[in-house]
Amino acid sequence: MVLFRRSVKMKLKIALVVVFCAIIAVFVWYYVNTGQNPMVEIKKKVGTFVKKYYNNGDEDKSYENNMTRPTVSATTRKLLGGKQTGKTNTEGTSGVLTNQHKSLPSSLSTLKGRPQVHALGHIALLNSHPSIPRMNALLASDAIDYTEGVLEHARRTFYREARPSNRTKEKFTVLFLHGIGLTSTIWINIGTFQILAELGYRALAVDLPGHGNSNDLSIPYKRDDILGYMTNLFTALDLHLPVMVSPSTGGEYAMPLLMAYPRILRGLVAIAPSDTQHYLISDYKKLSVPMLILFGEKDETMLHESSLDSLWYVPNRKIYMIKNTTHACYVDHPPTFHKLLIEFLHRVE
Repeated sequence: MVLFRRSVKMKLKIALVVVFCAIIAVFVWYYVNTGQNPMVEIKKKVGTFVKKYYNNGDEDKSYENNMTRPTVSATTRKLLGGKQTGKTNTEGTSGVLTNQHKSLPSSLSTLKGRPQVHALGHIALLNSHPSIPRMNALLASDAIDYTEGVLEHARRTFYREARPSNRTKEKFTVLFLHGIGLTSTIWINIGTFQILAELGYRALAVDLPGHGNSNDLSIPYKRDDILGYMTNLFTALDLHLPVMVSPSTGGEYAMPLLMAYPRILRGLVAIAPSDTQHYLISDYKKLSVPMLILFGEKDETMLHESSLDSLWYVPNRKIYMIKNTTHACYVDHPPTFHKLLIEFLHRVE
């Protein structure tokens, strides 16, 4: 009987060791393939479950519809604290942008686009129609040529373009994608198109497949299909080393292109982009493209955290948190966004 009990205990110990080793193996596999800490993901899932089913009624009303505040990662805590980090950039040190809501410098205040006329967050996110005053300003300007159309060889993608009338003074191209619920019109409505065109840049924006005026019958979902679409888009728009601005779900189109052809871009402006978790940390460490990474202080989505955990490892990057803004920080406060964007464009010229 004693021997039987001992053998049962031994079998239980062996079983526990096997289970423990299996869990460790799964954690290692998850980390190697995603670059993410599995414990962080588990905490997020548990937090979401608890908030959803055990709400005690004292929750902040701003988190209705089961939206949960993400756990702040170590990377985000460093930025929120405004501390210097041990990592350095080839172009400077990352940190928090202070005094975000000051006016633009005098050299930028004379722009006809006048981004400082925007009140904080007054632009409707779901407005898919161009602002009439801003569109009229684009069409009436003698210094700007504005065109729009459909690209037949890129899944009938709708595009808008504003560029200097004097082509000899034209600089490089800035290609704007958009997030969910938005279209290319957002870059007209916040004044970006007019500002960049008056500064000599070719500003291009597209309605991604299934959005706005673009075809919704041929939406690429697989990564290879998205990559093929982006290469066709670059060919149709005659793009050579542009800077790409990729907010939110625009990352689903930007990241596959960047990882497949890391030298196709002059620079990338990543605004809490999606799809960053599908690549290894070693992939990000190999990137040489200059990158401007932006996120809103009050971003309640998990995209800013997950993207920071990945993009932190890009060697040539600068990171800014824009105070008092949400996920669409560039819409909430255009003056800060334009200031940072123009400084970045000057850096990559």
